[in-house]
Amino acid sequence: MAGMSPEEHLERKSSTWAPFTFTPEDYRDVMAVKQGARHLSTKVSDVDDDDVESFKEEITGGYIYRVNGKAIGCMLFSDYSAFAENTLHIDDLSVLPEYRSAGMTNKILKLLRQHANTCGAKVITWNPVSEIMQQLTRKVGAQQTVLQIPLHNNERTAAVDVNSIRVERLSELIAE
Repeated sequence: MAGMSPEEHLERKSSTWAPFTFTPEDYRDVMAVKQGARHLSTKVSDVDDDDVESFKEEITGGYIYRVNGKAIGCMLFSDYSAFAENTLHIDDLSVLPEYRSAGMTNKILKLLRQHANTCGAKVITWNPVSEIMQQLTRKVGAQQTVLQIPLHNNERTAAVDVNSIRVERLSELIAE
């Protein structure tokens, strides 16, 4: 295993996307990937059930990409369907820097298409805040969209700028 390039690691049968299960172990893996992807020097501390429960309030699900048991990427979703019908929102997408140019984009796009089809989404949205989310925006030629998100007691809304792509267009890009 030593001496293999990131590309070789990604092609091994022991590398795959697995559903995020809201366990302390998965939470620690996601936090470690997010920190590594953003070059943060802080260490993931002990995680307890309260941390996982509060995370459940923000995230509706996701996937962790592991290579030989090591988490190297994660994709997390939020439920925006109440504000934008048939929409899948990517809350976070993180990949460790050494794996970003190793065929991950295609793996990400295929997983997005599969997950969107599974949950019946017609549109995928995301905020292009991270470097990898900006790369995704450029890769797929996403359009900017504004979602009106209800605040607290639904008396007011906030306009949120997101990028979006129709699932059918994503399928065409993967086939190209």
